[in-house]
Amino acid sequence: MSSQCQGVQFLKVIVESILQSGTMKVPTSFVSRHWQGMPNPVILSLPNGSKSKVFWLNQDGGVWFCYGWKEFAKYSKLDVSHSIVFRYEGNSCFNVIIFGESGLEIEYPLSRDATNEEVGEIDEASYFCANLSEERSKRPREEAQEEEEEKSNRQKTCSDYSKHKNSAGTSSNGQEDFRTKLRMLREKVEEMFNYNPNHFTCVIKEKHTERDLLVMPAEFAKPYLHKEGTATLFVEHGRTWKVETEANSHKQLEVVFGWREFLLDNKLKLGDICAFEVLDRELLLFKVTICRLE
Repeated sequence: MSSQCQGVQFLKVIVESILQSGTMKVPTSFVSRHWQGMPNPVILSLPNGSKSKVFWLNQDGGVWFCYGWKEFAKYSKLDVSHSIVFRYEGNSCFNVIIFGESGLEIEYPLSRDATNEEVGEIDEASYFCANLSEERSKRPREEAQEEEEEKSNRQKTCSDYSKHKNSAGTSSNGQEDFRTKLRMLREKVEEMFNYNPNHFTCVIKEKHTERDLLVMPAEFAKPYLHKEGTATLFVEHGRTWKVETEANSHKQLEVVFGWREFLLDNKLKLGDICAFEVLDRELLLFKVTICRLE
């Protein structure tokens, strides 16, 4: 979002469905005009000085406040018929003013120092997140073209690995250089995420490019074995992917469908590292941070 967008604002009237679902849709007109390049998460700042992180998801061209919104609504004591003005101030921050049914500004809760506070976990299912999908309506010609492109990308991914494997076999320097870069990237990623116990990392290897399969580490997956079904992956800027999970005989949770699409769409290559952070335990909502080797 450019600096020219600073000061733009939108109005939202709170209805029962917003409070029940734990999500809020940003007006479409505001999204189409001003949302491009918006960081994720955004910061909602109240007049009492309280600041809350709220993540957003992009679904079929619409933008929804999701993870963190329910906590913000609860803290702010939002109620039906409240009206909220969101004014964008730059640097991912919205100043938020809340008006009651009478039209007067509400009395805000006591201030809290939440500038760097992690938003709380969503403890109830969200109607929107539970129904996330990337449904696309395409003509047969477009579908055939996409299949050809995916096939080409798959072949290129495997070809990249073959080239690396062959060069590593003939050049000890090349192999050592790859290992050194990968070790340094591992250390960087570990440092980035050592604060969060609810995450796991995956180094992209040959097996990840050949099969539509991703196996989560057993220790990480143990609390989620009963969560077989649909999970959601999202990356910065709100793009989402639905994947299917199931438990295997080794008591590991596997992504058995949807992984290949995620891999190809994000142009993942051998040696790249993905960090998966659990944002919602009930819905298996993961934020994925991609750290590239090259």
